[in-house]
Amino acid sequence: MTSMQKTLLLTLLICFTLHTTIPNATAQEVSDWHLRYLPEGTIARIGKGAITGNIAYSNDGTRLAVAASIGIWIYDAHTHEAQMLITGHTEIVRNVDFSPDDAKLVSSSSDKTIRLWDARTGTLLRTLDGHGDDMRCVVFSPDGDLFASASSDKTIRLWDTHTGAHLRTLRGHTDDVNNVAFSPDSTTIVSSSFDGTLRLWDVQTGELIRTYLGHTEDAFDVVFSPDGKKLASAGNDNTVHLWDTQTGEILHAFEGFEWSVMCVAFSPDGNILAGGSRDRILRMWHVPTGAHLQDLEGHNSWVLSVTFSPDGRNLWSASRDGALRLWDVQTGAELLKISEHTQIVHSVAFSPDSTLLAIGKHDPIIQLWNPQTVEFMREITGNKGAVNNVAISGDGRLLVGGCMEDTLCIWDLQTKDIQQKFSSESFWTHSVVLSPDGKIVATGSQDGKIRMWKTDTGENLKTISAHEDPISRIAFSPDGSTLASASSDKTVRTWHVSTGKEINKLEGHTDQIYDIAYSADGKMIASASRDRTVRLWDAISGQQIQALDGHTEAVKCVAFSPDGKTLASSLDWGINILLWDVDTGAHISTLKGHTYSVKSIVFSPDGKMIASGSMDGTVLLWDRNVAD
Repeated sequence: MTSMQKTLLLTLLICFTLHTTIPNATAQEVSDWHLRYLPEGTIARIGKGAITGNIAYSNDGTRLAVAASIGIWIYDAHTHEAQMLITGHTEIVRNVDFSPDDAKLVSSSSDKTIRLWDARTGTLLRTLDGHGDDMRCVVFSPDGDLFASASSDKTIRLWDTHTGAHLRTLRGHTDDVNNVAFSPDSTTIVSSSFDGTLRLWDVQTGELIRTYLGHTEDAFDVVFSPDGKKLASAGNDNTVHLWDTQTGEILHAFEGFEWSVMCVAFSPDGNILAGGSRDRILRMWHVPTGAHLQDLEGHNSWVLSVTFSPDGRNLWSASRDGALRLWDVQTGAELLKISEHTQIVHSVAFSPDSTLLAIGKHDPIIQLWNPQTVEFMREITGNKGAVNNVAISGDGRLLVGGCMEDTLCIWDLQTKDIQQKFSSESFWTHSVVLSPDGKIVATGSQDGKIRMWKTDTGENLKTISAHEDPISRIAFSPDGSTLASASSDKTVRTWHVSTGKEINKLEGHTDQIYDIAYSADGKMIASASRDRTVRLWDAISGQQIQALDGHTEAVKCVAFSPDGKTLASSLDWGINILLWDVDTGAHISTLKGHTYSVKSIVFSPDGKMIASGSMDGTVLLWDRNVAD
């Protein structure tokens, strides 16, 4: 065991992070989140995960629960510090709610389960299943005796809080049910659906009382007013509707949004209605008159959830940009921003000495970490859009970061300055790589062309019309003499870097190819395809060596270990990483830890770690010894 491994293991033991035996942390344990609640076989988790659902205030106003990709985050509502991460769901958390006495939490997930938790300790009390599809929402009744769940299976289920017994199933919607809410007296529930309707149900009998028609597209969110006399709904038709609960009459239809409205919330006194939209704006209206009060701007992506504080003075919002924002309801001023939640991780790359890990995310910032000590080093800025590619040169001197439809920047890691900057607006870059000697940067683009530039002067060396269809991935051979390209045209092609001439055309895949990788000795090329196979090719002759056909879906990522003996792959929209024996083609093991699609896999050059980036907003560092 190396000194790094011993240090990290001791840290993990001290911090109670053995995932299979240690419960969720108490409120006093608030640091080193990247070393806590780790999936089996991992050294660390970088990132607090994406915000994937709602935010919920505890009824006493002291805590805030956030539904996230890796679990439920609990924040102190006054200090705004993270108190606890509750883990257990195997996929993203969609919704969370406090019981009326704040003793329990209930959560719903894409893993098709409902979980009931002790809200103080994070201990799992009960796991419930029964829905046949993605769980969209779960809420407690105001009297605390029941909770209701909504699912993509088009049904609503009612459950007994105390026993976990399934009481009844409400059927009637013709599409996914997005949200449910109890009336203040707990006698009725209202549901919203992709079928564009709201439906009111009798809790005791399960009978449909009323259907509300008015939205012209999907109905996303629905809530009761505090007195139960009104309903508010948010729709894909860019509107918020205010309804009379008893008559079904539309009292107001609030317009002005440019995109779908994702969420709505009443203030505790029922006088203010807030709505959040995909156009990044929060809007507030005066309920009695329907007058527009103000817009709250600051988020950089969809507003997913809004909730008023119990005293009605403040409003929390959660966005897909990874930020939680606290607003003053009276003035509209932003009081606080918590930006620790992360967005999609598109790409990860190690430096040649394995001491640096670059992370490209769905924002313009590249993060640099020391993977051996798991310490954050610094941020690299200069791109304008989401960074879908990062790469470090073979000499460890240069870093490149690329955005699909914007810019391509090269940084000198010693001086931290931008060495070169290119516009890629005209050709939509899908893949960016640096030659091993750091002298050439190459791009593969939507237009099927490979472009090469000198990294020191920015001079364009050549443009190769490589494929008729878009290029998904390019890769330099370890000696830098050859470049391989993969395309939607189902082929891999290799090219002389010096002349730009084609060497081989590798044919055999029956669908588009997503990823390619060279083995460290340059003798093999691996390709991952939508046809559910990984194929291994002789890099010199172009002949197929073997096909790994044990995948159950399209294969998104592929990577060789430095010794060339192991191959890692992940499925398109798959949350696991599969390890294969290169010589025999046998499946070795499966790494389970991400809760959403894996977008990038890379082995550290020293062979000790695997880094994986995911749409769950995290990077997992895997111990290679445990993984194998």
